[in-house]
Amino acid sequence: MTKFFITLLIATCLGSIVAEAKTMKVSSAKAAVATVEIPDGWDPDDMEGGGATGHNEETAIYVTASPKKEDAQADLEDTFSLLKVLGSIEVDQASKKTSKIKVNGLDAEEMHFQGKETLGRHVNQVSIIVVRLPIKDKVVVLTANFAIENAKKVAEEVEKIIQSLKAVG
Repeated sequence: MTKFFITLLIATCLGSIVAEAKTMKVSSAKAAVATVEIPDGWDPDDMEGGGATGHNEETAIYVTASPKKEDAQADLEDTFSLLKVLGSIEVDQASKKTSKIKVNGLDAEEMHFQGKETLGRHVNQVSIIVVRLPIKDKVVVLTANFAIENAKKVAEEVEKIIQSLKAVG
């Protein structure tokens, strides 16, 4: 499944989307550490604590980027809590599949999980990408959450958002 999704993302990345996007700052201790571009149609917004969020309700997608210290387990726990609050998603941690990738030339770890909306409407794919920044002890966590049946429909936009991440400074 992971190889299929990655292949799908790479293949669709070759196409182009013409859409306006808002550059969102991702901050840590009040200083920007990265930027990410979220399309205007996704209602981009700042998150408490310095992150950025966007969602496209038609396709049940949420993408967040938040700066964290290099503590992968704490990052995952925060992300699972956020998914529970934002999207009522219970993540099946036993379904975890991982791979090493590059995001705009930065080392990253990609994790895929299955989850289920607590209302039972959809089985979701939750993709978490932990990007190591060239700033001491800083990572950015990007989370994409969408109904599995929408994977092909949203893959190109999600990949474009992921690859728009840039370290600041």
